[in-house]
Amino acid sequence: MIATYYHEFSKAEILSGPELFVRAGSDINLTCIARHAPDPPSFIYWYRGANVVNYAQRGGISVETEQRTRTSRLLIARASPRDSGNYTCAPSSSDSASVVVHVVSGERPAAMQSHAIQTTSNYLLVLLIIVNLRKEFMNIIIYSIITLYSNFQTKLKGLCSSPLISR
Repeated sequence: MIATYYHEFSKAEILSGPELFVRAGSDINLTCIARHAPDPPSFIYWYRGANVVNYAQRGGISVETEQRTRTSRLLIARASPRDSGNYTCAPSSSDSASVVVHVVSGERPAAMQSHAIQTTSNYLLVLLIIVNLRKEFMNIIIYSIITLYSNFQTKLKGLCSSPLISR
C-alpha cells in the first residue's frame, strides 16, 4: 500500500523528451532520472518495446546506473534503424517513463526538419505572447500614470483656486 502511494507521486523522467531523432551511425544516449522517489531505486530496468534491453543480442550497448543521483544512462553505440523503437526506463521506486527513438538515415530527414520547424514555431508563439503581455502591461502602466497625473492636476487646480492661496 505504501509503495503504491509513493508511485503516484514519483514518476521517472527521460531527459530527451517523449521523442528523439538520431542519425544512423551516431550514438543513442538516454538518461532516466527518478527525481521524486522516496528512496534511491534499488534497480532501474530498460525496455525496448515489451522486452528488457538485451546486451548480448548486439554489441555496443551499456547501462550506467548511479543510485545516489537516481539516474541511469542507456548508451547504444553506432545506432542503426533496427534500434528504433519505444524505450522505457522502469525504476523500482517510481513509475516508468518512455521515449520513442527514431534512427534515420540521410543528411537531414524530413521528420527532423518538421520537428525543428515545429519547435521553432512554438518558441516564436511564446515570444509573441510575451511581447503582447508586455505591451498590455505597458498600456496599463501608461493609463495609470495618465490617470494619476490628471487627478494630481485636478487637485492642484483646486488648491490654487482656494481662498488661502489666491491671496
